[in-house]
Amino acid sequence: MDAIATPESKANKLLRRYTDLAAAIDLLAHRRIVLLDPTSWDDRNDSYFIQKYKTITQAQSVLALCLSSVGETYHHWRVFCGHSSGVCIELYRDRVLSAIASTSGIRTGPVKYMTLGEIEKSPPELTELPFVKRWAFRHEQEYRLIYESLSMHEIVHPVDVPLSAIQGITLSPWLPPGLLDATEVLLNSIPGCSNIKISRSELISNEQWKRNADRLLEQHLPTALFRSHSDVGSDL
Repeated sequence: MDAIATPESKANKLLRRYTDLAAAIDLLAHRRIVLLDPTSWDDRNDSYFIQKYKTITQAQSVLALCLSSVGETYHHWRVFCGHSSGVCIELYRDRVLSAIASTSGIRTGPVKYMTLGEIEKSPPELTELPFVKRWAFRHEQEYRLIYESLSMHEIVHPVDVPLSAIQGITLSPWLPPGLLDATEVLLNSIPGCSNIKISRSELISNEQWKRNADRLLEQHLPTALFRSHSDVGSDL
């Protein structure tokens, strides 16, 4: 059973990294993305598979970077960076993959989502273990970078990427609006980053969405007032 494909996921040319402001600053300042040890992941099933893979292959290091191949969702914001300093770094898929193509030890690919029944009936191949996740997480549409080393023990592994790989940075929907300008100025002041697009997510408060409710109110208000007066009159 494959993950549900949507028109957006088929056509989207971006990969999104949900993280915090400090990681965004590091990316802009050092032109790099960083793969980390998955042992601290909230999904213990996921990290367990990777640890088993590391044990079986006798690798000294197996590190990962998780990206999303779909547009923003409430789940992504709340689970991966549900605080005011969260950010979504939007990356051009082809430019990121081109930048890391020459980096040894890194594999990339979409995560395969499996049900309990499927994994019992058709266990994944050993090489697939770092890219397998439970079916309940399928809406994340995750794309993963995995770094492996048989000889070097590392807890972080940076990979160089050009600033041209960044489409833009979206700040947390929980960031107080009054802090948007200062944060934008700070990020754009990093050398070479003056043209990076910085915005604040409107996922939980969108003016265009709310205007539709206002328009409906204006359309139905006379009728509602008439009914209200009619009800009052009938009680007299």
